[in-house]
Amino acid sequence: MCDKGNYSKSYIECVVKFLSYPKKDWEIGLQRYKELQDIGVSCLLFEGKLSINGCKILGKGTNAVIIKVKYENSVYVLKVLRLDASRRSLYNEAEILKRLEAYNIAPKVIKFSSWFILEEYIEGVPIADYLNSDIYLKDVKSFKRVIYDLLNKCRLLDSLGIDHGELGKKGKHVIIQPNNTVKIIDFESASTTRKPRNLSTIIQYIFYKTDLGKRYIDLINRSFAGLAQLIREYKDGSENAFRKLCMYLDLLTD
Repeated sequence: MCDKGNYSKSYIECVVKFLSYPKKDWEIGLQRYKELQDIGVSCLLFEGKLSINGCKILGKGTNAVIIKVKYENSVYVLKVLRLDASRRSLYNEAEILKRLEAYNIAPKVIKFSSWFILEEYIEGVPIADYLNSDIYLKDVKSFKRVIYDLLNKCRLLDSLGIDHGELGKKGKHVIIQPNNTVKIIDFESASTTRKPRNLSTIIQYIFYKTDLGKRYIDLINRSFAGLAQLIREYKDGSENAFRKLCMYLDLLTD
């Protein structure tokens, strides 16, 4: 659609609609596009399950819209601040993502400004889709590895004093990669001032709110009362309490 600088009218219109969403402001849209080109973004890839004004995208939130882009001949993700956003900038999210790079928890940030974040594209499926399958019946060991990896990364977030804020919402902020490792995405609502509740929130989501999680508890012959007690005993980032939780969930046996 935009190879070698051959921009079609429909492509440019989608660019403006996306970069100035929801106002479709040609001046702002084109100015933002020039800034992206100046840093090396060669193409916006209008692909995905969602759409804005007829243009397909990866995601849409109350403060930002998300799309795949080409940068240095590879695919990345671009997050753009909406013109009607309640936030002034994306600096907080970008800074948190930069802080997490050493821990392999979240996508790596390539470049950012007040109104955009260019970051690593994470291939995989949202945990909601993963938990809607019967994956643990087909491969229990892989299931346990995935859940352990996720819980451990949530424990790390707790220990770092970062609360994601949305891990229990719709199961779309955790991506299960093809190699069965986990990445946590979209730190737009993350905070370093709130009490971190990442581990307890994700346990509540997986084992109390999804059918597969509930069935897994039955499969390993555990009780929700016992799990709740261990959650109460857990303190932010506590390794001993975390290990007890994982042993209770039979995640450390394989």
